[in-house]
Amino acid sequence: MPAFEVAGLRAAASNFRLLLEFVQLTVVTAAFLMFRYLMAGQDRLGGRLLHNILSILQMKQSTPSDSTCSSEEDAVSAGYIFSVVPHDFAVATQQQIDNDAIKDVPLDAVGSIDGSPKSCRAGLGAAIEVSTSLDMHPAGDDLGSFWRLCQSLPHANSMSSATRRVLVDAVYRPGAVLTDASCAVDIAVACCDPELGDAALTTGIRLGCDSAWLSNAYHRLSIRRIPISSEHAVELMRLYGRENRGDLAVDFWLEVRAAASKGDDPVTSKSTVDIVYGAAIEACVSNGDLETAARAARSCAWRAPPCSAGQASFLTLARWLARRQDLTPALECYDGVRKAGGVVDLQTYRALLAACVRNADMVQASELFHDLVATGLEADLGTFSAMIRGYCAVGNLELAMTLLHLLRRQGIKPDITLFNAILDGCCSRNMSMLAEQVLQDMEDVGVLPSNQTVATLVRLYGRLRNLERSLEIFHELPKRHGLEVSSQTFASVISVCLNNARPDLAIGAFESMKQSGCAADARTYEALIMGCLRQGDIERAVCLIDDALGLNAVDLQNNRLVSRVCLQTTLVEDVLRLIGRRRLSKQLGEPLLLRLGTVGFEVSESLSQSLLRSADAVSESPCSRLDMRRAERQLWRDFSPFAIVVP
Repeated sequence: MPAFEVAGLRAAASNFRLLLEFVQLTVVTAAFLMFRYLMAGQDRLGGRLLHNILSILQMKQSTPSDSTCSSEEDAVSAGYIFSVVPHDFAVATQQQIDNDAIKDVPLDAVGSIDGSPKSCRAGLGAAIEVSTSLDMHPAGDDLGSFWRLCQSLPHANSMSSATRRVLVDAVYRPGAVLTDASCAVDIAVACCDPELGDAALTTGIRLGCDSAWLSNAYHRLSIRRIPISSEHAVELMRLYGRENRGDLAVDFWLEVRAAASKGDDPVTSKSTVDIVYGAAIEACVSNGDLETAARAARSCAWRAPPCSAGQASFLTLARWLARRQDLTPALECYDGVRKAGGVVDLQTYRALLAACVRNADMVQASELFHDLVATGLEADLGTFSAMIRGYCAVGNLELAMTLLHLLRRQGIKPDITLFNAILDGCCSRNMSMLAEQVLQDMEDVGVLPSNQTVATLVRLYGRLRNLERSLEIFHELPKRHGLEVSSQTFASVISVCLNNARPDLAIGAFESMKQSGCAADARTYEALIMGCLRQGDIERAVCLIDDALGLNAVDLQNNRLVSRVCLQTTLVEDVLRLIGRRRLSKQLGEPLLLRLGTVGFEVSESLSQSLLRSADAVSESPCSRLDMRRAERQLWRDFSPFAIVVP
């Protein structure tokens, strides 16, 4: 637009209040004609008409305030103003004003001199409509200038449909900025206009406003009881989610629910509350703030949102609660989604089943599994595995085997962890025949046994006092499948041998374990030491202590003083006490105390002093015949024709 036209429009806008104070249909119509000329590019006619209008206004302003204009003066003024207007253009403009009468403007908005209310409404509506054409200009402060002009008018809170249409178009224009949307919110709040408020919120969202701007606009419109679409409330929740402020989303929903509880607020209907509730849950879940989502759901008695997106977020919340072992609220979320008509996915069923199994609640797990099948979903390996593990844990191997056969009929191949869970259940109930059947099924489906499989079978037959079968599995099963025996399996064999009163076999397994490069843990060393003490083999017990704590001569010479394992102090002190009773303080007790002190292993002070006093004696008393018989019997115990070799 040329600079002359913009200057003319701004000059007219600045004198618009003066025009209303001396309002006459002639002047209003002339102003409308002037704007039409300028917007149509008729610079010469528009400029001359503007000059005539301003001259008349200045003349009237210089007149005393208590004087009135006679009809002759009005006629002269009209003739002077319209002297530059072609007759056909003026007639067409007057007809347009008469036809576009605006009924929304109150009668008392302007004073009527000629007694024609229709003409006054039409003139004022047309003038304001043309004035707002200034807002179509891409200048950033145009809407603000118009709003300041409207505030200076009498009854500025009233707005005609034509003015509203022009304002909405100005807000929706491509070149609008966020300042325009803010001005539109101000106008909508002052005029209590829903259409303009909706346009302002839509434009603000389109221009990328933040949650603070949208929340402020939403609350201002709500205070004026202007209905707001649920889409804008949902968009506010999404903004909170993108800004990682799920707590603000939930707080906003709580405010909306509190407002809706009044029952007479058109802004917060029940449907809006439900939609905002789902959006708040979705905003919290999207940024991982599940604690806040749980707070919102708990305040709503775990009722699921009606929308599908909110229900999906609710299922995510249920899985999160199930992983935390909060089984009761997780099941509440599950029931809430089902009551709302939602569909529960397989992932949620799997998480809930796992939580029930960990909680040993197989009754609830069975109900969930039946619900899963009833919905038409196909259970996968993870679902079957959770159920089978649960039944094995509670000792119901019959149902576990039933599910295993059902799994195989559906063409699902069980994995090694599932077979190991069943074997562990067989071990807990001493069901060796069922364990052999499971082992055969494992080999039939092509699943290779693991070290856990071997260790479980070794423990099973060890509990049944079938040491021969236990050692057979230990030797044959790894060799058949090329399995490298781990320290866990060696520890199981050592424990079984000790429990079956065969410490010699346990020591042989321990030596094989060391040769294979597997390291024994503290429990294995302690079990071996206790076995040697029960058999009276003190020298072997001392060797095991040296090996466990790294007290061998080679280790000490190479400065390898780091302990391998941490033995219990009471166990080492028991060995030292037995050494003192056997009068071996000089041979075994004193050297062991010195080695223990080297690595910083502390023992009782009284026990140490007792052993040292016994070792300082000139000569120990000779052994009695009873001691000699014990030593001879120990030689027979140490002799064994069996030997354990590495598989």
